[in-house]
Amino acid sequence: MRNARMAVACLLIGAVVTWAPRALAAPGQMSFELSSFRYAATAGGLLTVEGADIATHLKPRVGLQLGYAHRPLIYKGEGVEHDAVTGRLVGELVSSIGLWRRVELGISLPLVLYQAGDASAGVVAGEARRFGLGDLMLLPKVRLFSPGNWTLSLLAGVRLPTAQSDTLGGGGLAVDGRLLAGWRSGRWRVGLSAGYRVQGERRLLDLVVDDQLLFGVGARARLLASLGVIAEVTAATAASKPFGDIDTTPVQAMAGLRWAIGRSNFSLTAAGGPGIVPGFGAATAQVRLALTWDPAGVDRDGDGIRDRDDECPDVPEDIDGFQDQDGCPDPDNDNDGIPDAQDKCPNVPEDIDGFEDHDGCPDLDNDGDGIPDALDKCPNEPEDFDGYKDDDGCPDPDNDGDGIPDKLDKCPNQAETFNGVDDKDGCPEPDRDLDGILDDKDKCPDEPEDKNGIEDDDGCPDDPDGDGIPNSRDRCPNQPETFNGYQDDDGCPDDPTPKVVIKRDRIWTSEAIFFATDSVQLNSAARRLLRKMAKVLARAWRVKVVYVEGHADSRGPNDGEKYNQWLSFRRARAVVGYLHKQGVNIYKLRPIGWGMQRPWDNNNTRKGMARNRRVIFHVVHRSPRVRIEAKKRGRRTR
Repeated sequence: MRNARMAVACLLIGAVVTWAPRALAAPGQMSFELSSFRYAATAGGLLTVEGADIATHLKPRVGLQLGYAHRPLIYKGEGVEHDAVTGRLVGELVSSIGLWRRVELGISLPLVLYQAGDASAGVVAGEARRFGLGDLMLLPKVRLFSPGNWTLSLLAGVRLPTAQSDTLGGGGLAVDGRLLAGWRSGRWRVGLSAGYRVQGERRLLDLVVDDQLLFGVGARARLLASLGVIAEVTAATAASKPFGDIDTTPVQAMAGLRWAIGRSNFSLTAAGGPGIVPGFGAATAQVRLALTWDPAGVDRDGDGIRDRDDECPDVPEDIDGFQDQDGCPDPDNDNDGIPDAQDKCPNVPEDIDGFEDHDGCPDLDNDGDGIPDALDKCPNEPEDFDGYKDDDGCPDPDNDGDGIPDKLDKCPNQAETFNGVDDKDGCPEPDRDLDGILDDKDKCPDEPEDKNGIEDDDGCPDDPDGDGIPNSRDRCPNQPETFNGYQDDDGCPDDPTPKVVIKRDRIWTSEAIFFATDSVQLNSAARRLLRKMAKVLARAWRVKVVYVEGHADSRGPNDGEKYNQWLSFRRARAVVGYLHKQGVNIYKLRPIGWGMQRPWDNNNTRKGMARNRRVIFHVVHRSPRVRIEAKKRGRRTR
């Protein structure tokens, strides 16, 4: 909408400027405008130099100016200088209204109140009126852009032939096109104007006036809160011969004071100055007094917000759609520490999280995996959407936790069964009883082979009590031997109560192997039990490899899963180290830390967590798969 309004305004001004009024016939000798410089009618104007600022939207401004010019027209006839007009008093009514803070429409109507001259010049005496209306001028203005402290606007002036004849206040139809520039900083305002006036040829005595070039420069400085000083220089020259003829090149200078009257909407301006190049259009001396009413009030910084409503009356508001009513510039709208000039999202604060924090835009999903950072446990690492825990935002390089990376794992969501059969492919082999004999060759797929040297290839156990003593030598084939150093070869349990009991695929102990919280140190009871276990393993000639597996419950620090895996591995390694010291071949022992990945019980109860804190021994190859579990007793830890 704003761009459309801008385009319409520019087209209107362009049409006015390019419409040349030369086709109109030149009127008589007295159709002549004596003043080349009218009082500024639009917002931001100095004295006669129009300002580049735009008036407040739908807030009309009205001004009344009274000016006296001494010797505004000097005629040289027969080598003698005559004051064709010795004095002239002119009143001027000006008004303007702003539209959308982009366009302003102004008017100017002069009224000749009095004028007198040398009758010998044959101009005023008996010919020129002493009282009458001048030509009405329409002044549409459009703001082009405002870079930094500068404002650039385009103004078109259309002079309509409304003057009463013989007032020297009307030169007939004319069109102006002016480029206006304004600069402001603190107490200072500077205005520049340059333009071209198209008008029909006018003659007065021996003076011929046609198209003109118009120039103006001025400045205003605030002395007090309600008082400022103004100075300007204006000039006009014939377009056909710029600055070539002094009679058609009026130049004048003026200076004065502007006073804002209290908290009212009125301001009073008093100014005066000499004609630097006096003659036509520039009096030898002149004074002006103007009273202006502006409902928008005094606006020292020219931002369109009157001082009484402006929290920063000396610093212009940056009109950017963000808190523009307070009158203060907002260099960082969203207060994220990134200036708006560099902020790609000036009204939305950057989320300072170490990821692309310099662009000023929040990054709600740093890694671009579609999971918002607020819900993403790994905001800077994209989730690998592979169907496994895809909602936590973290990549899972080993979904099944079998120690084989997914990129090398043929079965990434199924843990490898480390039984000596294709243990590197990552896929569990079809061996339900985990005895190392695949189900298609296992006659007892749900009962593990005891691998005691008796038909070990059929997959069926041949040692019912699982104590490793063949039935042919086992005096108690249905009761497991207790390996306690006393008659361990007869296959029968001994008294007193044994410390280690081997039954099928497990070894039960009368004492638990446990650790203190967050510790890998073995206590004396655990060392005593492991010494006896070492003796059992020393006699187990069929055992080739023992996997010592550590397990833990779900408690731990922030990254509990990784921590518990690390802790369980160190505990398993501590057990391996102690067994090795007791004479067990180190190459038979392989520590594994499962952490909290394979719980036996519910981790939401103390009892369940206690059962999950355990150490298991897996035996593979030619000997029976044996699971050794610490019997839970006494204090429990992870």
